[in-house]
Amino acid sequence: MKTHIANIITGIRILGSILLAFVPVFSAVYYTVYLTCGLSDMADGMIARKTNNVSSFGARFDTAADFLFAAVSLVKLLPYIPVPRWLWKCVPLEIFCDLGIIKIGTLIKERHEMPEICRFYGIVIKMFFKPKEHEPSHLYALYGGTYWYF
Repeated sequence: MKTHIANIITGIRILGSILLAFVPVFSAVYYTVYLTCGLSDMADGMIARKTNNVSSFGARFDTAADFLFAAVSLVKLLPYIPVPRWLWKCVPLEIFCDLGIIKIGTLIKERHEMPEICRFYGIVIKMFFKPKEHEPSHLYALYGGTYWYF
């Protein structure tokens, strides 16, 4: 049982996230479940590391629980928060990041000329492709000196 405690805590967060979807927003129950889910998010990783039970399943399980918790919280709270129209355009990028499709990279050490595909809101999308030399091709998003690649 001790070896699975972190995964049990993560499972409790998933159940709490599902419960959160059916509880009225801004009620005492909502705040209690929300706080429990948030604290369990901090606790499960710490417990896994302290008990030396870190696993790839646990990491994926935790990511799925985080995504579910964030999605339910967003759906429940968004109607009560005035969101500027420009911010809605960032939502797809955030979803891709949460799903792990975009891996955040460090600044590329080697400088290669990459064709620019598009530019919007200060984000530059470039493509890096050299057949038979550097496969597969990569797309880079440059913003403020940081590269994201996928």
